[in-house]
Amino acid sequence: MKNWFSGALFLLITCLARADEGLWLPYLLGDHVFADMVKKGLKITREQFYAINKASLKDAAILVNGHASGALISAEGLLLTSLSASELISDENRINTQANQSAGFFAHARQDETACRTCFADQLYTFEDISKEMEDSLKGLGGSERISKQRSAAKLIAGRYSDEPHGQYARVYDFYSANQFLLMVYHRYRDLRLVIATPISLSGLVRDNNPWLWPRYAAGFTLLRIYQGRDGRPAAYSTSNLPLHAAFYFPISIKGYKEGDFTLAIGYPTFSNRYESSLGLRAAIEITGPTRLKLLSMKSAFLFTEMKKDQAINSQLATAYDQCMHAYLFQDGELKAASRANLYDRKIKEEAAFQQWAGSRQEYAYIFRDWEKLYAAWSPYAKHSVYIDEGLRLSPLLQFAGSLQAVEDALVKQSGGDLKQALDNANRDRQTFLRAENKASDMKIMAGWTELFYHEIPKNQHPIGFFESLKGTYGDLNAEASFGKYATAVFSHTLIFDDGRWNAFLREPDATVLQDDPAYRHANLFLKNWRDKFSPYWRQFKAGEADLGAQFQKATRQWDPNKMLFPEANGSLRISYGIAKSYNPGASIHFDFQATMAGLLDQYKSMPGQQALPQSLLDIGKKKDFGAFGDRGRADLVITFVTNNDLSPGLEGAPMLNASGQIIGMVLDGNFEGLDRAMAYHPDFSRTVCVDMRYILWYIEKVGEYPQFVNELTLVKP
Repeated sequence: MKNWFSGALFLLITCLARADEGLWLPYLLGDHVFADMVKKGLKITREQFYAINKASLKDAAILVNGHASGALISAEGLLLTSLSASELISDENRINTQANQSAGFFAHARQDETACRTCFADQLYTFEDISKEMEDSLKGLGGSERISKQRSAAKLIAGRYSDEPHGQYARVYDFYSANQFLLMVYHRYRDLRLVIATPISLSGLVRDNNPWLWPRYAAGFTLLRIYQGRDGRPAAYSTSNLPLHAAFYFPISIKGYKEGDFTLAIGYPTFSNRYESSLGLRAAIEITGPTRLKLLSMKSAFLFTEMKKDQAINSQLATAYDQCMHAYLFQDGELKAASRANLYDRKIKEEAAFQQWAGSRQEYAYIFRDWEKLYAAWSPYAKHSVYIDEGLRLSPLLQFAGSLQAVEDALVKQSGGDLKQALDNANRDRQTFLRAENKASDMKIMAGWTELFYHEIPKNQHPIGFFESLKGTYGDLNAEASFGKYATAVFSHTLIFDDGRWNAFLREPDATVLQDDPAYRHANLFLKNWRDKFSPYWRQFKAGEADLGAQFQKATRQWDPNKMLFPEANGSLRISYGIAKSYNPGASIHFDFQATMAGLLDQYKSMPGQQALPQSLLDIGKKKDFGAFGDRGRADLVITFVTNNDLSPGLEGAPMLNASGQIIGMVLDGNFEGLDRAMAYHPDFSRTVCVDMRYILWYIEKVGEYPQFVNELTLVKP
């Protein structure tokens, strides 16, 4: 397969970058970017990042389950990632109790490694620039027609290079708002097995109920093993499979590092929005963000009210509450970080300079004029979209009820095969839903969502007749009690909670029975109202955004050839480089770049309500029994550290390397002050938080009592 790139793409990637910012393509590293890395301390060659005919870093950077990063750390397929066991194991019956005990889960022998039946791991094989072929197929198209054609053309091209029975998977990525296209080909491994999983308490350790506050001591990790067929190719799970023979894996440095040392992350960031316009940023700040906060606040309050009543309910709802609060804190932190950095004002200033340049150029003068019209047309429906896309899912009942649209569709089509599959899926999902359901809190969430929708969404966007009917049956719509009565009636009469009626429906499925069910009717009414009346505005908006975004990036290249223009994160392999670095979050406040065992032991005393850490971890930590993994300079064990590497969602689990390409840590997340990382990078306070590899090895050897584990690894010692 060819590995070449167009002059335009080369120009973009070789543009001068602002220090430390960037999510760069390792297979197309430009001279200026590579020179800057060398200047900061990099000691490996450009070919060691990506090589066609020999092993390189890209072979050890793994995409896990299509959305997270991981790193190969042994010749026999050991894969390190930040995903938890609960995210990796679909049937947890055998390991669930173990994985949540203080000791976590350890497979000390190969036969004890637990199959992750729904997991897969993608390893980049090669790539090809297909810009010309894609551009030829899209010539003269715009708007939704271009988006549709781009999708179909990409699928067709990817299909030519995919060979799924033999584990070869291809995907087309667009870059710079669909101005460039690259085809990536992967080896997809489907036999992954759990080797080590830390207990949930290690990941759940937080300060002031905020998981992004630094210093951070939450340092959970998971080790999997990739297996392949006896022919050396990817294969489905089989007891006859063998561990992956890794052509390249990361050696692990336990030599330590100091502040200012070069750091390099390599992984698969899934999303960034660095080139968002001021119009989009304003919509996020004024509409989307506050709407999410209001909905999440409503749900968390109702969950907490129920959790206070009983310890059993507290345990049942703890995970849902934590997830809801984390989402709230993240959204709140993102808005605050953008405000702290005056991100909107900076965008306005940059765009004013661009518009002054573009005003005298007919081909670009229209961009912001049309963009403003586009947002003016879409803004009246933006809040409604959040209520449907995200808000409706806040109620577990409504989320499940909405999924039954697949059953109704199959009934209407009268397709036997589709109907059987839809019913089987619905029955399986219902069991999952019922196991986790807490009716008391869910009823309040449904009532709260419905009440907020009534007051927050313009009346001309309401489902016709719904609220009038609710008022006629349950009372004044300005009274909270009316919505509570309605929700109580829905929960009392839906067949979803009635095993007898549900099983009768499975035996004799009838579209009328489903359509008359109050829970399904509620979810379907709001979904259909959105889909039929308002989603066309959304599609029109997205098509216009795509066209104008592409034109803006094309114009930006001409306006400022030296402007930093790394491509937005899109799930393709990237590198991010920087240095280990402390920071000052505020006046007279300084944060060290490392967090240690001494800090954990001190903080743990003042962290009420935390899940108990393994007692052995606390005891061994107090004894300072760190073995070969203690930090000599600190006479302590470093648990986590921060760098000023750029970060975007999806890089969690990626290896953090030193200047020689040896792994020193695993990316966990970002810090609170930089939570707007998808939209911006702030050199002074954006930080990437990593768990130190020495802590991981110490935990395995000392806490897990598995000293022989290190024999499988390549350690670079002092």
